[in-house]
Amino acid sequence: MIALVFHFKMALPLKTHFSSPVHTKTRSSPMTDRKKIRDPKLTAFPFVRTKEMVASSGLSADTLKQLRREVLTEKIYWFHPPGSVRVLWNLRIVLDWLINSDTPAHQKAIEAYTKSLPSSDAA
Repeated sequence: MIALVFHFKMALPLKTHFSSPVHTKTRSSPMTDRKKIRDPKLTAFPFVRTKEMVASSGLSADTLKQLRREVLTEKIYWFHPPGSVRVLWNLRIVLDWLINSDTPAHQKAIEAYTKSLPSSDAA
């Protein structure tokens, strides 16, 4: 009898076990949906989530958290979107900092970033 039950379970196709529909709708935001951003100034300095920053930089999430708390300036290297606890990282500036640290070349990259902001046009 046990062998018969085991055989019955093995005979079931896998799809019947996972046939319930999975919620696949994703939220779209200007920061994550690159297709909606048309302004080249805004795409020159992309912001990414911590998971993507870990993959791009090779640093651990804990190391990024420590750098965020002790070294990297908010609103240049990272920021919290309004109403969120999520951290978004300025990919290009953080990677530049890893390579150049606090050299004049890195300061030029920061200046280029701040000039690319829409608020810099108002000044």
